[in-house]
Amino acid sequence: LAANRIMEVKRDSFLEHDFRPAGPVDMTYKDLKIALASADEVGAPLPLTALVQQMLGSLRANGHGQLDHSALLTVYESWAGHRIGEAP
Repeated sequence: LAANRIMEVKRDSFLEHDFRPAGPVDMTYKDLKIALASADEVGAPLPLTALVQQMLGSLRANGHGQLDHSALLTVYESWAGHRIGEAP
C-alpha cells in the first residue's frame, strides 16, 4: 500500500543521497510560504504544511536551498539518528 510513483522514481536517489535539484528546496519553501499566507487569509489551518516549511527552512539555514526537496530525507535522518542505507 505504501508503493507510489515518487518512491519508484526517487528510490535510488534516496539510497545514494543524490539530491540534485529537480524541485529545489528554495522554490518549494517559497511556494509553501504563499500557500500558508493564503490559508491564513481564510482562516484555514495547515499544520503539516507549516511543519514541512519549517523543515525546508532548516535545510535552507544549513546552506542546502539548491538541493532537491527530497533532501527532506536528511532532516528525518537527523531526527532518527540514522542514515538510510547504513547498518543500524
